Amino acid sequence: MAYRIQPGETVQAAVHRIAGEQSDKALRDLSGEREGDVEAAVHDARKRCKKLRGLLRLVRPVIGELYAPGNRAFRDAARRLGPYRDAHALLETFDRLGAVAPGRGRDREPLAAVRDGLAADAERASTALRDGDDDLEDAAHGIEAGVERARRVRIDAAVGPLDASAVRPGLKKTYKRGHKARRTAADSASPEDFHEWRKRCKYTWYHLRLVGHAAPWVLGPLADGFHALSNTLGDAHDLHVLSERLGAEPQRYGGSDAVDRVHVLAGGVRLRLEHAALRGGAVLYAEPPGRFADRLARYWQTFRSDGVEPPLPELDDSID
Repeated sequence: MAYRIQPGETVQAAVHRIAGEQSDKALRDLSGEREGDVEAAVHDARKRCKKLRGLLRLVRPVIGELYAPGNRAFRDAARRLGPYRDAHALLETFDRLGAVAPGRGRDREPLAAVRDGLAADAERASTALRDGDDDLEDAAHGIEAGVERARRVRIDAAVGPLDASAVRPGLKKTYKRGHKARRTAADSASPEDFHEWRKRCKYTWYHLRLVGHAAPWVLGPLADGFHALSNTLGDAHDLHVLSERLGAEPQRYGGSDAVDRVHVLAGGVRLRLEHAALRGGAVLYAEPPGRFADRLARYWQTFRSDGVEPPLPELDDSID
């Protein structure tokens, strides 16, 4: 089933179901059972860990002490897999940057030297992955520990398993943190602060997916907006990490001249992406957190009382 709370399903039941489905898929990715390249499987396993953290964050205010150990287990599992994914992600980021870089022929030779170094990093990461590094096993154990915690989640009957009180506090908390993170990034212009904002933004995207049945015509496009903003901020962060990686050991990537060229190019693109994110974020975070949560809570109550929002017929549809 989808990463979404279903009609008639209590929030508690949804947490148990979704945690089981996502963790099963992540463990299958790490076991080698899935067809396809192992790097893609590891990438998908990391994404599932983030979705599992988003699930727990939705109900964080109403599950108390169960949140922290489950969230920590999924976070640590994703971190175990990070070095494998990062090496390939930096190569991909460089290739995307190179596609928009000016120059031809000899002008691009320094970029080719940088790419050779990044490709060697990616190949070393793949070799370590195929050799059965203990990190894969440790990540799998972490996912198993996290889902065991998630399956213990109990939402007190007094909270209301079907009404908005089970989800409204989590929706508000995550949106509020994104609201604050946007202001901080705008004030500081720090790549680290933009990255923090990206994480908050991504969790709101997960939350909108989870409650998407409440008002698909409204929440579907809204979720797409947060997803797009997350991607823009993610690209900006990847460019920052690329510059940091090259600057730490320029001799591995064609030397200082080549690295400096990439640094200037990446920095300019990153700043444009961050500027665009601030403008788009001004719309997505236009509501005060309380009003945002209240609006979604009203959608939720309508969904619970009247069912999923139907398509609206026109005259011809009604004749059929």
